[in-house]
Amino acid sequence: MARLRPREFLVANRTGGAIGLFAVPNTFKYQIGKTGNGPGEQRIVRRIRVGRGDTIYVLDSLEGRVNIFNSSGRFISMIRVPRGVFDFWAVGARRVIVAGAVRSRGSAGYPLHIVEQDGRLTSFGGDGSLLGPGRERQLLRLFSRKGNDEIWAAHQKSYTIEGWKGTTRTAILKRDVSWFPEWDGIESPASARRPTAQIRGINEDDAGLLWVFTTVADQNWRPIPLRDAPTPGEKVSSREDYDRLYDTIIEVIDPRHGSMIVHARSNRKLTPIGDGYVYSYEVGTDGAPVYRLWRARLIRSTQGAGSS
Repeated sequence: MARLRPREFLVANRTGGAIGLFAVPNTFKYQIGKTGNGPGEQRIVRRIRVGRGDTIYVLDSLEGRVNIFNSSGRFISMIRVPRGVFDFWAVGARRVIVAGAVRSRGSAGYPLHIVEQDGRLTSFGGDGSLLGPGRERQLLRLFSRKGNDEIWAAHQKSYTIEGWKGTTRTAILKRDVSWFPEWDGIESPASARRPTAQIRGINEDDAGLLWVFTTVADQNWRPIPLRDAPTPGEKVSSREDYDRLYDTIIEVIDPRHGSMIVHARSNRKLTPIGDGYVYSYEVGTDGAPVYRLWRARLIRSTQGAGSS
């Protein structure tokens, strides 16, 4: 999901390439793209970003491309990116910065990569050390704008956030807190093993404050038995169970001083989409997906800053 304009949001089909533009509270306006391999089509939508002039950028991580649409949903062009990209950010009409494990000579081991429309690739943000099996998740980053011409890149598996201008690091923020322990490199279903903390999203607001959303284990977390799946022999946990496994910790940081202004906890799994908006994903009683929109804001009081 992404915010296009006030009270208008882009929602991706979770199992295909179609994107719907919805107006709050629940009005469908039009469709952007569709499932496929042709121009302006996607197999699986991994991420949606909105750039200058309400230009819409759609990451199809399965096919390895970023499709570019205008605000009316008309396809403009495409940028090829490596398969398996985790997140991206548009840094120009013909250039994107991507995050993920790129398995190519000279790029393996680096978390960040600038991709030009002509295919040129510049990798940076690390020392190029090769990681062992299961450790590639250490390369995952999440992006947000930083001022006018820089970006923030958050390590998903550690509370470390870096500022970048091009390939030059301009800032680094780190927090050492007990609820975000060092990742042990083990990945297992959250229904069977207490899930580890991971940054879910970041967003810089108009005041220059950095909002950090981190998923953590639910305060009442306990293992959930798997149920029979439609495919014989498989076991799954239901979406309802899955949502009960997590809480979200929201922190607001003043990056100019490195100080934390607010720390709050929600019993929902929340994902930020910019301008203070976050969403939670649920499944309705009829089995249909339900996105619930929320808006977080700071409230100043005589006792200091608060959040709601």
